[in-house]
This record gives sequence, C-alpha cells and structure tokens, in this order.
Amino acid sequence: MIKLKSKRIKATHFSEYTWFADLIEFEGPLLSLYRGSGYKDALYFWLDNSERANRWCFVPVERADLDDYIAQRVTLSDLILKNDEVVICNHYAATDRKNYNVLKIADFPVEYRPDDDSYLYEEIATQDALNLRAEQTQSFMLGLDNQLFIDDLSIIPRIFQQLYCFHYGLAHLGMTSVRDVMGKLLGNWTGGASAVNIFTGLKNIIPVIHRPQIASLQFNSPGHIELNLLPNLALSIEQVAARLSSPIRTKRADALYKNTYSYFKDNGLSGFDDERGLEVRDISPETLENIVQRVRIFFKCFGWTDYHSKFNLIDAHPLQQLRAVLAYYRRLKILNQYIIDDKLEIGRSRVVGR
Repeated sequence: MIKLKSKRIKATHFSEYTWFADLIEFEGPLLSLYRGSGYKDALYFWLDNSERANRWCFVPVERADLDDYIAQRVTLSDLILKNDEVVICNHYAATDRKNYNVLKIADFPVEYRPDDDSYLYEEIATQDALNLRAEQTQSFMLGLDNQLFIDDLSIIPRIFQQLYCFHYGLAHLGMTSVRDVMGKLLGNWTGGASAVNIFTGLKNIIPVIHRPQIASLQFNSPGHIELNLLPNLALSIEQVAARLSSPIRTKRADALYKNTYSYFKDNGLSGFDDERGLEVRDISPETLENIVQRVRIFFKCFGWTDYHSKFNLIDAHPLQQLRAVLAYYRRLKILNQYIIDDKLEIGRSRVVGR
C-alpha cells in the first residue's frame, strides 16, 4: 500500500456512524453508506489492500451532496474533493483491528482518486442503492392555525417525526440494517426497554437524506411548517390521522385502549399505559390469544392492511406488537387533538396560495 502523509486519530471519533447499506459491490462491498447521528452521513469506500490489511476512505457527506450522488448528478470524486481532508481506515483482517488517520486532500494520492466519471451508474449500483434513488423526498405541509403556544410548536413536529420513524421502519424492512434494528426493538421481546426507546431507536435507523427536514416555518395565524421528507410515509400518517378523526372510530379506539389497559392490569401485566419498562409475568395461552386479537382490532381500526405481516417478518412477539401499537396510538391521539381543535391540518398549508 502507498505510504501516506496522515495523522493518527482515535477510533471513538467514528462511534456515531453505523452501517446502513452497500451501494457498490464486487465480490464484497466497495462503497457503503454509513448513517450518522448528526447532520451528516458518510461514504466508506475501498482504496487498496496488502497481505495484512484493507485500506478504506471515510468521507462525511451532507444531505444535498448525498442526494446528488445517489441521483447521478455528481461523482464520488466530486464529493471527495469538496473536503479539506478525509479519514483513512486500515482494517487488519487477522485481528479485526482498525486504525484511523486524517489525510489532507492535498496529500490524497492520485492513484486513490476515483475516475472523473465516477457516477453511481445503474450497472454497478446495488439494489439498495437503486431503491434509495427511487425514493425522492418532497415538500409536505403541516398547516397551523388559531392559538398556539411555544410548546405546541415543539410538540407537533416531534410527534409527527416519531410517527414518521415508525412508518419508515416498517416500510424499509427489506434492508438488512433496518430489519436488524427493528428486530432488536420489536422482536421476540418480553420486557426491559421503554416505549420511548422504541421511537428513539427507529429515529436512529433513518439516513440523513430521508429525515424530515424543515424547509420553511411560517406562523401568523394561519401558517405552516414545511417539511422535506418521503411523501408516501407522510401520506400514511395523514391517512391514519384522518381515519381516527372520525368520531365513531375515535370512540372505538379509545374504548379499546382503556379496555386493554384494564385487561392487562387485571392479568398482572403493567407498563402499557405509559412509557416505562414493561413488567411481564407468565402469560397463559388464553391471554396470548387475547393479545393477538387486540393487535388485529387496532390494525383494523388504523386501516393497516399489511402491517401485521410486516411485524411477522421480524418475528415480533404479539406482546411487543401491542406495546408498539399502543405507544403509536398515544402519539397519534396527541396529534389528532390538534386536528380536532382546528389548530393543525396534515398535508396542507393554512396560508392562502400555498
């Protein structure tokens, strides 16, 4: 391998990044997308190898640049040269040890630079890369009106984002990284994590190009929050919110929720009525069947015709299915109260002409 003029850094610098998908493969991954916890994700691509190690380059990328690369508007070379420096990783296969070094772009070897036409061509892209290309974010409005307090401007987007993350996870179970995280969060589980951790975990599986991003915010009663996101997921939230805005369905869902809480309290199960960890005792076959039935009724109430099969793809225990659905319902109910009070309209601005 080429000797580099680089400076050693600690591996902990990269603890915020986790693998999301391979974008190019040839007898193994050549270019991968890593999900970041902040405003950037990263591209991780192979450079060189020796008998002892493989050498990789780690390039953080912002939302717009990553979107441009996936859509073939810019090259991998363009993304590298936009940086003042990149990180080089030497991975030693025998010990699985990695060391990281910062390399200034001025010292980046010509031999390692991708070709000038290093676009993500369809011929070399993985199926995951093609799926990402097919998913284009669009503008989506949360219309605001009437009296709102500062807390409301925090609650509305936070709850909407949590519901969006829930739909994102179930919609992307075909991706290994998403399925693995969903399996840990909603798999064959009988206690321990709180409902809050479910939504935090789901938020962390979404790459920066798909996170709901504020495009504009305007409020002078009326107003709106304009988001840039995946429209099919936003539409799913709009549809279930509209469905549960019906007085009959709202009454039915509330009755089912309260009855479920009473049923589990009577049967020695707790933690379904709030965000705490779940305490579980032995579950009889009769209780388990009752749980399954309640999940089906909630799904029918929400109009979710295919979500039950999606839960089954990750081997989600009926107990955890119900816990997730009840946590979702609590959040949806908060959002729907704003709709009922005519303070929120999902999918449309309240500003004339928008």
